[in-house]
Amino acid sequence: MKTILINISLLLILSFMPDVSIAVVKPVTPDQTQFLQSKFGVSSVDKFLQVNPKNIQTKTGKKLKLRDKIVLKLVQRKIRKQLKKGQTANVQTTYTETDKKFHFGGFLLGLTLGIIGIFIAAIFLKNAEESSLIGFLCWTILFLILVAYLLGAGEQIA
Repeated sequence: MKTILINISLLLILSFMPDVSIAVVKPVTPDQTQFLQSKFGVSSVDKFLQVNPKNIQTKTGKKLKLRDKIVLKLVQRKIRKQLKKGQTANVQTTYTETDKKFHFGGFLLGLTLGIIGIFIAAIFLKNAEESSLIGFLCWTILFLILVAYLLGAGEQIA
């Protein structure tokens, strides 16, 4: 009788819990494995999600530019989202789409000129709106960190 009550209560508890999705990494194709090995120095999607620019530089011997580091982080975020939704993650297509989509000039305009840079990127540059928004977001975060630092330093002096 106790086991039946425990099983029923466990079933009720599990039925009312929010859906928890477990990211299952699908096996990668040989083409994707070759792409991961040549571009990032890793052999699986799991290792790709854990790699950072410094590891890539030591494994491949190639120094990553700022643009490549930003694209790497964007691709890792997109792959994590795909795996969380239960979709098959194709690093090669996601990387090429993100690499084409990311516009470094738009990023610099958003970073240096803020909102004005976003408008300039939208008017004069092709496919640079999202990149300029990312640059503006970085500018905003840096500004907030500076303000928090200055406010914190003012409290220490007083």
